[in-house]
Amino acid sequence: MFCTAEYLASCAKERYEVVHAQIYAAEKKEGSTEKQADALARVHPDVQEAKKNWIKAKTKSDQIARHVKAWDKAHDCAQSRGHMMRKEMDKLHTDIYFKNKDLAEKVSGIVKGE
Repeated sequence: MFCTAEYLASCAKERYEVVHAQIYAAEKKEGSTEKQADALARVHPDVQEAKKNWIKAKTKSDQIARHVKAWDKAHDCAQSRGHMMRKEMDKLHTDIYFKNKDLAEKVSGIVKGE
């Protein structure tokens, strides 16, 4: 999904640049200076619409990227927590965690789907 969002953002950026260049060239043909043509092209409704679409696509792409990054961070934290619990269990022995052996067996059975 991230790659697709990046692709769509790139397409929207390209569309913005094409529309801007077309309006800029049209204004330049009419005799405007470079700065005038650029200013007129920037305020043209088609160019503004293309830029809005580009910004929306980029925002979606960034949201997906940050979401994936958050999932990755959560996964790392979960692995770290599991590692630390295993170390604690080795140091303190499992009888501290599982004083009731029947309960541990019941939980294992539930997890296994028995």
